[in-house]
Formats: sequence, C-alpha cells, structure tokens
Amino acid sequence: MSQITELRRAERRVFNASNRLSAALEELSNIATEIYGEDLQADLCGGGEIEFRRRGRDGYVDDYDYVRLEDIEKKIS
Repeated sequence: MSQITELRRAERRVFNASNRLSAALEELSNIATEIYGEDLQADLCGGGEIEFRRRGRDGYVDDYDYVRLEDIEKKIS
C-alpha cells in the first residue's frame, strides 16, 4: 500500500469518527435539553469531559455558562 493510500484511509477514518461524534453529541444534547428544560448543547472539552452549554435566545452558546451531567441527573431524581 502506498503512503498516499494509507494517508487517505486514515483521513477518511478521522472524518467518519468526527461525523459519528457530532451525531452522538447532538443526540446527547437533545436528551439533556428534554430532561433539564433548557436548550443545552453537549460539548466534548479538551480534557475529554463532556459539558453542556446553555444556548441563549440569540442561538449562541455561552462558553462560560455550562451545566454538568450531575446537574442534569439531579433533575431526574
């Protein structure tokens, strides 16, 4: 296998993984929004943890205003 072929295959795997991650985060956002009662967007942070950011009326998320999974779980119990 040539290096170009190997490089392109690896690139496709990354794109596929990115698409699956985006879809999973969207699903997680929808479930969290339903439970929490506010419009939340799930985000995978640099340290590997998941945080949920509130989406404002303008449609933007506030990077400094987040909800943790534990806060969402408290809404259930």
